[in-house]
Amino acid sequence: MCAAAREAGLSGIELDFSPELEDRAASFLEAAEKAGIVFPTLGMNIFCSQSYVTPGSGKFFEEQVTRAAALAVKLGAHILQLPAFFASEITDEATLAQAARNLKAGCAIVADNGLILGTENALTLEQNRELFALVDSPALRFYFDTQNLWRMKGMTNRPVFTGMRDKLCEVHVKDSVMENGEQKWMTLAQGDAEFEASCALLKDSAYSGWVLLENEYTDVVDIRRDLAVVKARLG
Repeated sequence: MCAAAREAGLSGIELDFSPELEDRAASFLEAAEKAGIVFPTLGMNIFCSQSYVTPGSGKFFEEQVTRAAALAVKLGAHILQLPAFFASEITDEATLAQAARNLKAGCAIVADNGLILGTENALTLEQNRELFALVDSPALRFYFDTQNLWRMKGMTNRPVFTGMRDKLCEVHVKDSVMENGEQKWMTLAQGDAEFEASCALLKDSAYSGWVLLENEYTDVVDIRRDLAVVKARLG
């Protein structure tokens, strides 16, 4: 994986937290060093299937974040990316309040390890501001995805991006279209999921952090093509 990433022209990979990755951390680090690749972020997609926005979720959430933080330190990652989708979708005041309680505890854990916790969600600007006010921690940051708001909620990115720009930690880019009710992945700038508008926002705001490709890829050629698009828009 690391060698393929370097062959495609990438500088880093966002890994996903799992027990298997915990067991194989040393081999991943060895492969990364050999390829000249780094791991800036550790995703926690476990929370797409295990809720952290419902009552009784606190213990499991803190256990997983504690383990992920320790693993992130080993891997040299600086951010734990926490999605608020599927099982962990924030849908009302009750789920927002529970998410905030857990994120506040998570921030205390990651801060002790010198890390940042990035919330990736499809909330409005007002909901994000409420969430961040409830957590009230500098360790909580905003993880921007160029597609999520448009595809999931039919909302344009500008209000949320502009309002949360000072909290931004990292960016996911992807593109797609809908065909017969199903999402079809597209080369960047070939879909209808606000990629171009998002790039304009990023460039206008002088964003200079990690931009992580999140399309579904089958070969190196596709990755190189998308990387070229990103460099043309943001380079």
